[in-house]
Amino acid sequence: MNANILFKHINGECDAAEKEMVTAWLDASARNREIYATLRARKQALEFSPVSDWERMQRMMQTEEEMAAPAEEWLAETPRRTKFWRAAAVAASLVGLTTSGMFFWNRQQATAYTPSFVTINTDQSTKKKLTLPDGSTVWLLYNSTLRYDSLALSKNERKMFLEGEAFFDVVQAPSAPFSVHIQDMDVNVLGTSFKVKSRPGMTQEVAVASGKISVSTPALKVQLSPTQRIQYANGRSSIDTLSIDAITAVRENKLVFENASIATIAKHIAEWYNMKVVIKSSSSRPLSFTGSIADDGVYKVLDGLSFLAGFDYKVKDSTIFILPKP
Repeated sequence: MNANILFKHINGECDAAEKEMVTAWLDASARNREIYATLRARKQALEFSPVSDWERMQRMMQTEEEMAAPAEEWLAETPRRTKFWRAAAVAASLVGLTTSGMFFWNRQQATAYTPSFVTINTDQSTKKKLTLPDGSTVWLLYNSTLRYDSLALSKNERKMFLEGEAFFDVVQAPSAPFSVHIQDMDVNVLGTSFKVKSRPGMTQEVAVASGKISVSTPALKVQLSPTQRIQYANGRSSIDTLSIDAITAVRENKLVFENASIATIAKHIAEWYNMKVVIKSSSSRPLSFTGSIADDGVYKVLDGLSFLAGFDYKVKDSTIFILPKP
């Protein structure tokens, strides 16, 4: 993968063809997705700097034009892989970024503000319910990352960075606005509950369960009320409505389906568990499934859905294959 294209994608500057290239690269391996997530997290951290450390990092890392080696080669002790990670290490040293997610200004900038980041991750088998220092609650879905500056939070600047999917129940504090930042959207609230979804290569989504929020994209700024949802992809946005059950599904730990076709069921399972789902064949029998099922693990969910919606399935190498019944 060309480093320039990766940086353009992170900066939201890719055209349609480049987005397809990045999506294919992300789908190719978990290691690629880890690399992408690390770069995005690094970008968010460096954006706090009053100097253009992110731009300097890009210039250094772009000296390695292609990142096409297999994922396992990135970890091997070979001269080829050192260019990329040496550049990343040098870039990290510019701002003293540590493995715990904290970074500090250099001595010449000792008087500048020093963020102290807290990072919470979930993997493919875990979800988390978090209580933030301000009393707000976050339900973090599988394979998601939430980051915030604990020092800013103590000073009434409640700014969150999310990659993945989460439901937020925000404590009202007029003097301390709460915001969530994802790839192409910023969400600003005072006190409300809402869900946010943002994964690489997928449509970004924000939906409101209670209160009101303001959502900004590169193209527009809009206020959303309960049951309203905004979706953003490829420079285009759309607004529709969802049921409260669908919006609060992450908090209630259940998958919700409303008049769902087999393709919609597959898409929802893929996004919920962040796994690849393949429909093996088509069926002449139309399917429209409405219902919900508690998330007691992917296999129990598939067992229940296959019975209720009428399909077979198998799982192989972290890929779910759905086989519609004739």
